[in-house]
Amino acid sequence: NTRVSTFENVVELLKEYDFDWERIIRESIYCARSTRTLKLWARILDRIEKDERSVMAYTYVVRQDFKDFKLSFSDTIGLIDLIKTSSDVKFIMFLKDLHEDGVVEASLRSDEIKNYDVAELAIKMDGGGHKYAAGFRMKGTIAEVIEKVKQEIAR
Repeated sequence: NTRVSTFENVVELLKEYDFDWERIIRESIYCARSTRTLKLWARILDRIEKDERSVMAYTYVVRQDFKDFKLSFSDTIGLIDLIKTSSDVKFIMFLKDLHEDGVVEASLRSDEIKNYDVAELAIKMDGGGHKYAAGFRMKGTIAEVIEKVKQEIAR
């Protein structure tokens, strides 16, 4: 989503205002995660699987993960972007079993290089979104949701 005008605007802001931009970048991008957060990420990353057709990689997080590390869902911000860097699949699916009502949330991500329309898949699963960022909610277990998505991809 970054364009030439984005960088031009940043240059103008840097000229106009005196602030420690190196510190801001360092603290907000490189030093913004606790060791507990990294351990949570490691658990989620360790669960990554790839479907047999190598179209999708998927992983999940459950309520107990947050209890184990005394964290919240906001501590996963940025993780989906890391998972999306997987070069051997067309898209990734990040499942969240966070509600006591038995509903699983799915976030789907692709990009211009992989060019997989995740919104099309999300719509078939009664969700929606954009071509490269979409999602849906479904009642069931993580395993059931994964199986339904695999069946839909196979069609």
